[in-house]
Amino acid sequence: MTKKQLPLILLLLFAQLFSSKLFSFTFNNNVTLAFNQKNVAVHLAQGFCQNLNLSDDQLMSLIEEAIDDYWNTVPTSKLILVIGQKKSLSSSYYSDPLCSSGTSNRCTPNVTIKVDNDIVVSCNTNSTNFPSPAILASSMPNNFSGNTIYGSLVLINDTASNGFKSRNREQQKAIIAHEIGHAIGLGHSPVKDSLMYYSDVNYRTRLGLDDIDGVTYLYPKEQPFSCNSSAAFFVDKNLNQQSSKKKIQQNLQAVKQSILANFFSFTLAVVIAIILRIVFNQTKLRLRARHSASY
Repeated sequence: MTKKQLPLILLLLFAQLFSSKLFSFTFNNNVTLAFNQKNVAVHLAQGFCQNLNLSDDQLMSLIEEAIDDYWNTVPTSKLILVIGQKKSLSSSYYSDPLCSSGTSNRCTPNVTIKVDNDIVVSCNTNSTNFPSPAILASSMPNNFSGNTIYGSLVLINDTASNGFKSRNREQQKAIIAHEIGHAIGLGHSPVKDSLMYYSDVNYRTRLGLDDIDGVTYLYPKEQPFSCNSSAAFFVDKNLNQQSSKKKIQQNLQAVKQSILANFFSFTLAVVIAIILRIVFNQTKLRLRARHSASY
């Protein structure tokens, strides 16, 4: 490597560092799991929710808004979540623990409440799942093989003192969207503006860039784009067909956020490269001056 090549190499390194974000998203149980199919339905186990002050129809409406206002707004993801049906399921979904053994970090799924396909949302009162009213919901892919999810279960705390019922509608929608994030394979994010952030201190009205990168990584579109979500300069027709003007605006907002974030990263990389170039030239001039002075 020559001295003339050094600034170019440094520029490329810094451009790669700042324009391709360091991913913070994680996966459930530290395993990369995802559904194989493009369309995944979200169903409701009917007749179980007794302490949420919500009817089945009201809960279905919340679920539909959660998938449309959050996960169906990502133009770089091929995943399309659709509202499913109200299903009559065994009372085990209401009473049984999510895990047959292990901890929240290493859970062996309880086969009695295994979901055959898609995603099922159910109310649940099991004290192992919900030892505290502060635990609002719990979820995981509980039917998978290798890296493929076949079915996932979302359980909402329906104990008498549950904290879910005291939240307003927008907060409840964000909680459900967060749990569906786990159901499609995402873990918690350490990034505070993410829907998948591990704490509910501030509820999110839309996905953060880390959420977008996570779902894009698990469900990438067949486009020549990187996982970096800034490459989306379009709005998915499928989303338009099932969305109102509000959904289209949310898509455009997500694209705008990605473009601005990566424009900043690129600008920062260019500024650093210019500074390095100036430093390199000044160092070269000093060396020449010293070399001339030695004669």
